[in-house]
Amino acid sequence: METVGQRIKKLRKENKKTQIEVGKFCNVSDVTVGFWERDVNEPKGRALQLLAKLFNVDINYILYGSLNNLSPVKSSTVQTVPLLSTVQAGNFTEHMINNNEVDEWINTTFSISSESFALKVVGDSMLNPLGNPSIPEDSIIIVDTLQFADNGKIVVARIDGTDEVTVKKLVIDGPNRYLMPLNPQYKSIPINNNCVIIGVVKGVQIEL
Repeated sequence: METVGQRIKKLRKENKKTQIEVGKFCNVSDVTVGFWERDVNEPKGRALQLLAKLFNVDINYILYGSLNNLSPVKSSTVQTVPLLSTVQAGNFTEHMINNNEVDEWINTTFSISSESFALKVVGDSMLNPLGNPSIPEDSIIIVDTLQFADNGKIVVARIDGTDEVTVKKLVIDGPNRYLMPLNPQYKSIPINNNCVIIGVVKGVQIEL
């Protein structure tokens, strides 16, 4: 049975790449690439995403192989996004986050653009006592910055004068716009030109 390391080595040879070239593309050392190929350890997070991008294959092919073992799977089903702090997310529209600034990456199967990130929810303002949708504190949400923020969407937004972001439901009522919590114990926040919508929440990442 072909191992992860054997698939990586095969892909590297097919694409006529050296371990140094693969390492530079994936922001790791050539020694690390050698460890991958010898199955000492496996690529994870951003390195795994970049490896799949370099060889133009699906992440699942690298990890598990194609179903018929004849050819790599080309269609992406899993994407890896950076898990940002609230401050990083608040600055996301001003500059792209450098890979070196990210400590953790999250795998997701949500349909998202490449300009997406994950965020851990702080506080219980989106905890809905009446049922779904509900986003408890410490939940990990997947945010797409290229998704259009329409009425009723749950968004990540930054109020002018702050560095951090908030997660709320966007409500548009004629000329009036609000950021509405799902928890009725909290008040809605009126917004006009004092708010930047960072992105739309595509879903809550559940980890068991």
